[in-house]
Amino acid sequence: MHKYPINVTIDTNIFFGAKFDFGIDGIFHILREYVNDGTINLILSDIVIKEVKHHLKEKAIEVTRSVKKCSKNIKKMVSNEMLCAAGFESFINIPCEENVVQECNLRFEQYINDLKPEILNSGNINANKIIEDYFDMKPPFEEKKKEEFPDAFIIEQVKKRFDKENIYIISADKGFNRAFEGENYHLLESLSDLFDMINKDKEGYKETISSLESNIESIIIDIEERVRDCDCIYVCGMSYDRECCIEGYDYDETYLENISDIECRLHSVDQILEETSIVTLNCSADITMICCYNDYENSPWDSEERKYIYLDRVKLLENHAARFGCTIELNRCSGRVNVLELQITLGANTLKDREEISTI
Repeated sequence: MHKYPINVTIDTNIFFGAKFDFGIDGIFHILREYVNDGTINLILSDIVIKEVKHHLKEKAIEVTRSVKKCSKNIKKMVSNEMLCAAGFESFINIPCEENVVQECNLRFEQYINDLKPEILNSGNINANKIIEDYFDMKPPFEEKKKEEFPDAFIIEQVKKRFDKENIYIISADKGFNRAFEGENYHLLESLSDLFDMINKDKEGYKETISSLESNIESIIIDIEERVRDCDCIYVCGMSYDRECCIEGYDYDETYLENISDIECRLHSVDQILEETSIVTLNCSADITMICCYNDYENSPWDSEERKYIYLDRVKLLENHAARFGCTIELNRCSGRVNVLELQITLGANTLKDREEISTI
């Protein structure tokens, strides 16, 4: 049995992994509830907060430019009136980058203010110790990358604050985690791992496991229906080697052909409520996708007409051995399931085989 509240700090990569989702169905909403009910005492490095803001700005600019490019291409095909009639009003007036960055930062700042965390400051950190670790190739400097210096300062902040006090460190960075040694430091790779540890102390944990096992077949059916009914699969046809060379296909359309042999197992019990439990599952499935692209490389360019002629539309059939996470709300009594979060990414690491489909 753990003594609460427990001290918890989060590395920057945890925010990246959740795609900065602070909505009511996301993992950070559950974290906020554990903080508010006194289960978790949250500690954050000022460097982590600055890194998140920096990357939020980068993503906000990248997304805004992508949407503007898409909007420009769409407006070449149809009028604004037609876009409105079709329900695409959002493609007409795209907000400027500055406003998008401001709104993203405001959302993040509001979330942090709600948590009221203890902020660790880097002003009193011994830089000499960090420089010595750099030249001695000690974690996190195993690969001598300059970007590890922020991690080194975060590590020293945590060690200085929690020299004799227990703290749970949540990070998916193995090099970051290897820098912590000592019985006071408890290392976990995700917030779900932390939440599962918390819920094992609760009465409804075994009931959740039992309900999950009894209803696994219907849960799999619900997941399959969700996959077939919504656009939750992203296919990357490109692959990269260590020298960043690119090969493959830049798909502009992908369609689900088939999904089969779905298997699920418990990853974590994230939250236990009065009648329901929030559960994260590790899933696998065989997925077949139809993927399409325009073959510009093998199509001649007409300089007078300024367009490609005889442009081929290529269709490929890809078979993937997919692995993905799925978050569900499980009613422990009825076994009824509500799929909260499901995103499947398919790429070179999941691809089993690929063949071209004749379009004749």
